Amino acid sequence: MGLFKTLRDAAEEDLEQGVKLGRKYGKIGAKRGYELGKKYGKIGFEKGVELGKKGFEKGVDISVEQGLAWQKRRKAQLPKKTLAKSSQKTLKTSKKILKKTTKKALKKSKKILKKTTKKALKKSKR
Repeated sequence: MGLFKTLRDAAEEDLEQGVKLGRKYGKIGAKRGYELGKKYGKIGFEKGVELGKKGFEKGVDISVEQGLAWQKRRKAQLPKKTLAKSSQKTLKTSKKILKKTTKKALKKSKKILKKTTKKALKKSKR
């Protein structure tokens, strides 16, 4: 009977030890997984923001270029000599307006982009 009891005790101890080790390594694994997830999530997010920024700027550049190209074509079709003074004035004002609106749009977009990136970075840090 004595031998049986010691074997049983040893088996229980092994089981307890196994459970302890399992818990320990489980916690370590979960923590490591969480850290990696956080790290790569942040990298992915920052990369996404960067790409979004580039895409937005490219889009603005393209739209501005298209607007200017359209103006050039319009100019080519109507020579200045045949244009009446009033139409020349409107052409000048339209150029001014285009410049102002593109500047405003760029400023606004940069502000919005800064705000959203700050908010998103704050959220990702949480």
